[in-house]
Amino acid sequence: MVRPAALVLMLLCGFAASAHAGGGPETTLVVVNEGSPASLMVANRYIKLRGIPTTHVCPIPRVPNTVVITVDEFRELIWAPIEAFLEQHGIEDQIDIITYSADFPYGVNYDPDFKGQQLPQGVQKFRTASLTSMTYLIRLVKQKSKEYLDFNTNQYFRYGSYLLPSHGFRSRHVWSRDVTPEAPEVGEDSPDRYYLSTMLGHTGLQGNTVPEILRYLERGKASDGRRPKGTVYLMEHKDIRARTRMPFFEDTIKELKRRKVKVAVLKQGKNKQDGRVPVAKSDVAGCVAGIAGFNWQSAGSEFCDGAIAEHLTSFGARFDGSGQTKISEFLRYGAVGSAGAVAEPYALHQKFPLPFLHVHYADGCCLAEAFYQSVSGPYQLLVIGDPLARPYASFGTVSMSGPDQNEAWAGTVTLTVDAKPAKGTEVGTIEIWLDGVRIAELEPDAAKAFALDTTRYADGYHEIRAVAVEKSRIETRSSFWTTVRFKNHGRSVTIEGPKKDMAFDASLAFAGKASKAMSVTLLHGNRLIAVAKVSTGSWKAKVDATRFGVGEIDVRARATYEDGSHAFSKPFTLTVESPFEAKKKKRRRKPKKGGSSKGKKGLHATVIDKQGGEKTFPMEMIGRLRKGHFLKRLRDMVKKGAKEIHLDGEFETKEKGFYQLAINAAGRLTITVKGKTVFDADGLEWKRQVYAPVPLGAGWHEIKVHYVPSGNGNLSIVLGGAQVALPLSGKGIRH
Repeated sequence: MVRPAALVLMLLCGFAASAHAGGGPETTLVVVNEGSPASLMVANRYIKLRGIPTTHVCPIPRVPNTVVITVDEFRELIWAPIEAFLEQHGIEDQIDIITYSADFPYGVNYDPDFKGQQLPQGVQKFRTASLTSMTYLIRLVKQKSKEYLDFNTNQYFRYGSYLLPSHGFRSRHVWSRDVTPEAPEVGEDSPDRYYLSTMLGHTGLQGNTVPEILRYLERGKASDGRRPKGTVYLMEHKDIRARTRMPFFEDTIKELKRRKVKVAVLKQGKNKQDGRVPVAKSDVAGCVAGIAGFNWQSAGSEFCDGAIAEHLTSFGARFDGSGQTKISEFLRYGAVGSAGAVAEPYALHQKFPLPFLHVHYADGCCLAEAFYQSVSGPYQLLVIGDPLARPYASFGTVSMSGPDQNEAWAGTVTLTVDAKPAKGTEVGTIEIWLDGVRIAELEPDAAKAFALDTTRYADGYHEIRAVAVEKSRIETRSSFWTTVRFKNHGRSVTIEGPKKDMAFDASLAFAGKASKAMSVTLLHGNRLIAVAKVSTGSWKAKVDATRFGVGEIDVRARATYEDGSHAFSKPFTLTVESPFEAKKKKRRRKPKKGGSSKGKKGLHATVIDKQGGEKTFPMEMIGRLRKGHFLKRLRDMVKKGAKEIHLDGEFETKEKGFYQLAINAAGRLTITVKGKTVFDADGLEWKRQVYAPVPLGAGWHEIKVHYVPSGNGNLSIVLGGAQVALPLSGKGIRH
């Protein structure tokens, strides 16, 4: 029982953190591609790094691919599961940011919405929008309204002193450029309500490696409140891409200087600068560029933690084509966020962030808020990076006192929240969150004696948070959270698991007690992992570690009883590790007939027709996700009646790491790497990308592919994860 007199200070199990109205961990939803090891790994690290409630991870089971999908596929396969998740957990108006983990499509073809219709100039020819913009403008997208293509559709857009000043974001607000928003009583489908949206990383072709993504996300967290001493650089170049935004430089410089942020213009041909990106600058806190191509490494400059860099160009975020430098280049070398167009945007400043992006950032807004306040017509803009990065924020502190945390709480308990705002500010409201759901918004005085009725909730362990929201336009948020136990209904469930860190390919055994329960469900956040029967008060379950992905994870057990009630266990924390090779094994190769000991270029292909006849030839590329997915020779064979395709040989990796094969195929496919089956599935559909994890050391690795196509022989196998994703091709394969 709770000892009423024992009010003790709750010390955090997590950490005291600070965030913004649109940038708090409790208002952020992480969307994960459930079939992708890379997506799980990035999400696992990010929610731990940022303290995002594990209940705020939304799994998507059928992500089509990582390139471009149709708007109908977006609504059905991406948005519908997100919307159902928000509604199921009652957080539609509590989530402000929706951020996608790795392995999601970057583009959405909106042609099905307006096929045959006349669209505004600059829109009708290139009908691809970004995943993040379609999520931001989802209420218009659901209505199939042409307004989501309008260059001035974004009512959250703020242009410094000429329009409205910087403002913290809330999804429940109806935004207007004419007034400061409030939370009016309006329908949820108001077109001027949004969800901030970003992508944590792109791991497809011309994207970033998983290690690179984890590094810049960690740099984003490290930048919080540090107020970098670096300089925001504005690039002047004769190229139209740079000239498009140069008229806004003067006001940007004035406003940044007012905020005591260093800013400088680097002109083409002056002081050894080329006007593309900063040359030999070790203090880049921000970069506004306009150029088709650049080489950051050769420029010899370095980013500060928390830096935003982007360039106005045609295809900065069209990752499956064009020779232009991708925004992944900025992220590779330390920027925490960037943005680019997914299709030809023309040189229209409304489609790109104005330089005032850095003014909003300097005002204390998080990265996601800064981007969306600076772009008027965002439909083609893909935003990648850490949406919660806030290097210019000033943090308050929050603590909470209440019953003894070491004992179970019962009945109604009294909590006291003590919030100390940053210097020169004051607290506006106090929010109380339980298991990722906001249950109260209080005036500061009311929070000093908040009554929590624990009988309304299931027995067992719960996460409780107190969030102080600053009384200002930015609405800076300061958070405090811990885990407590409720005991009112005579229900309890325990969980035990592996005593040590486990390898990614291991089988994990869980067990516990759940007296009088009917069943126990294992949960990773809100993801259902396994269901176990209860026998004589005990339960057991075995789960492949691949279900969780690499990283530190929390697993909960939820017991279910005959009357429909539940109980929750204390979270069980373990680390799933990548089973890297201990050392590179030297392997002697037998010379193949007619070849050298090093083998021939390409994989050895054998095509078997329906009569059992065989044809063999070297296969130098296993597809690309574009027109001409496979060698014409193979496709012709399949059309003439090929029954099976066998490929064998070796592929090369340059360094030890956690790799994955991203596969597009139609039919049945089996892949073995170094004698181990890493993928075996039937009924594959060409449009849906699937994955096979392959932790590898540096060197050459044997691969065998058995393919029974149901279509025209298309097959694409892309190797990514620890390297920039590339098709198995060229010098990297041999037989």
